[in-house]
Parts: sequence; C-alpha cells; structure tokens
Amino acid sequence: MKSANNPRPTNAAATPRDVLASVLLRLPASDLRRLRRVCKEWREVISDPVFIGAHTLCGPRAPTHTIVFFPGCSGTPAKEPRKGRGFLFDEQWRLAARFNVRESEIIVGTCNGLLCLHDKLQGIIRVVEPFTGDSIALPAVFPGRCFFGFDAATKNYKIVHRGYTYCPDNPGMTGMKVSVLTVGADKGWRTVQVDFGPSHDPLCGDDVAVYWTSTQDGELKHVRLDLETEVVTVVDLRPVQEESICCRHPWWPEQPCRIGIRSPIGEPEDGDGSWSHNITAMAYDTYAWNLPSGRYLPRPHALQRGHLLLQESNGDLYAHKIMRRSMQEVDLGCEKLLVQIGSEEEPDESSSGGQFIPVQRHSRSGTGQPAIDSSKAEVPVVGPLISYELYNVSTFAYVPTVSPAPLALYLGTPTH
Repeated sequence: MKSANNPRPTNAAATPRDVLASVLLRLPASDLRRLRRVCKEWREVISDPVFIGAHTLCGPRAPTHTIVFFPGCSGTPAKEPRKGRGFLFDEQWRLAARFNVRESEIIVGTCNGLLCLHDKLQGIIRVVEPFTGDSIALPAVFPGRCFFGFDAATKNYKIVHRGYTYCPDNPGMTGMKVSVLTVGADKGWRTVQVDFGPSHDPLCGDDVAVYWTSTQDGELKHVRLDLETEVVTVVDLRPVQEESICCRHPWWPEQPCRIGIRSPIGEPEDGDGSWSHNITAMAYDTYAWNLPSGRYLPRPHALQRGHLLLQESNGDLYAHKIMRRSMQEVDLGCEKLLVQIGSEEEPDESSSGGQFIPVQRHSRSGTGQPAIDSSKAEVPVVGPLISYELYNVSTFAYVPTVSPAPLALYLGTPTH
C-alpha cells in the first residue's frame, strides 16, 4: 500500500502546455489533425486559434496531400448538368475524401488548407474551408486568370486577377488589367498599375510574389507582383536545367519524353538551378513533350511528392514514382492508378458547397506492385465525361488545415 506521504503521481508532472505547443508546432498539419484525438489537452492545444495562427506562419508548409479536380458541366440540350468533382489523396496516395462544387465552378488554387473557387458564369469567387464547408463569397470578377496566395508578411490572403482592357478607339487593341483583393478585408477589387501587353499563360507564385510572362516593346518579359507591396517589376526567368530533362519509364518505348521546368532566378530555395529537395509541386512552369501513347500532363502541379502525374488518353490519372533523378535524367518506377474513368453515381448532395466527404480507408496494395494490378476498391471512379472535362483535369498540391475551425479564424475577420 502507498502511504499518505507517497501519494500517486498527478498530472502536475505533465508537459507544460507552452512546451507541448512548441513541439507540436514543428509537425505537419496532416499529423496534427490525427494527434487531436490523442487526448483532450492535445486537442485543445491544436484547436487554439493562437496555435493555428502560429502554425500558418511558422509550421511546416510542404504539401502532404494532392487534390485532383474534374470540371463540371452547366448543361446543354444534349447533356444534363454535372457538378465539378474533386478527390483528396493523403500522404500514401490513398483516397481520403471526395467533394463536389457547383456546375460552373473551377478551383483557382489552394493555400494553407483553404480552397479558392471561381464561378465561370457568375464571376463570383468563393474561399472555402473544405473540412467544415464554411465559405465566404467575394465580389465578382470576369474572364481572366486568378491566383490565390497568402502574404506571410501581412498575414493576409490575397487573390490576384489578370484580365484584359479594350481600347474603344481601336477595337483590335487590348491591354492588361491586374486587380488584387484582400480576402475578408476589401469590399472591392483594387487595380494595380501594369505597363505590359496581354498575356495568356497561367499565374504562378508563392508566399512572396506572383509571376507571369508578358510582352513589352515586342519583347518577352517575366513579370513579378510582390504580394506585400503590390509593386510590379520585371525579373529574369531561366530553366532549372538549360537542356530539357530526359524522362524514362521501363514500359515506354525507347523514345523518352522530355520535361522542362522554369523558375525565377534567385527566388526559389533551389535558386542554384537544382531540383527542389523532394520534387514537390513546382511553384513555377512545368512543361513536357514527346509523351508516349497520348498521355497528358495535368496542370498546374504535375510534379508532386516525388511523383510525376500523367493522364492517359482515356482520362485515367496515374502517379509515376520517381526512382532516380539528376539534372539530366529522371527514371520512373512503379505507377499508381489514382482516378479511373468509368461509371458511378453522383456523390451525395451533402457534398455540395465544396465540403470534403471522408472516404473509408481501404487496404494498401502490395509494395512494389503497380496499382493497376491491385484491387480497384481504393481507386475513385468518375462517371462518363465530355471531352472538355476529360482533358482538363487539374491537380493541386494541398496542405490540410491544422484543425476544423471557422473560416474567420484563418482570415482574421468575421465572414458573412
């Protein structure tokens, strides 16, 4: 028996809460979402608004998940309307959740676990916390390109829109109009002064700046918009590798495909002209040619977490594991079937509005075996698609939110 002088240990010796928070701050968001279930204290720490804000600024930011998105169809006399459909894959490339969006919505981008959706018909932009379905609608903006990013210096989420202006005196002449909106703070779009001609390439960027290619005095220029100051400047762009990179797969013909990657000089962490540390979702332009058997490179993030994503001519999407890499060659190994084109009923209506609907876990296929030979149980199936949907699949690098929370917590302002 224990004497009165030797009581049973209490939780007084437990790890101080601030120390626990500092340790958890070093873990990726995907781990923290699981660790919330360890105990009440851990859940309270991880769900604390101060902790969520600190993790957004200082926590690991490398993408751990992938989103695959197929655009919807607003309907024609010959076809029924179809919602846009998305699939969330976890660290092991297992299907973790599905979601639907409105027929005319597309995904603009993801940032800190939030989704940015643009309605192509109404022009309305929505920012969504997909685990809760909480969203905020922003002022409409019409045809053009959008970028959704987080300015770490000001702790603001911003959307950059690049559209066009037309000269009434000369209908054949067009100019570029760039607008910026701070989510949760601005009631309207603010125009940024840009003295460049039209551009049709996508916007790409990071927590510091947005980039695109344009023309000035007949010359091609690479343009940079600073997210903090919103000042536009011209920068140099170069290929990560001057020559295109040979991409080989044991099942492909002797003629290898080639891939190239461009990035701003001195801007990325690997500014010396080398691959990023984990070949993860290149923030800048990736392109490919000589792809065999009618394969397609999905945009905007074809390189993710040590894999090259490619779509087959029938629409099936695969993740090809990169076994060996250098600045001249990439060797691809086993491939995993991510999304199969087939027939399936629409997901439940409860998935409308962009909210993730968790998918039950399935057993993994044997290691080292191509997933195409394994059970189809864990492969999401998309119903029949029109040709536009089939070849416009989008893939996005994704970092889950740390803990389910109101969208206002991430934006730092009430939402309506």
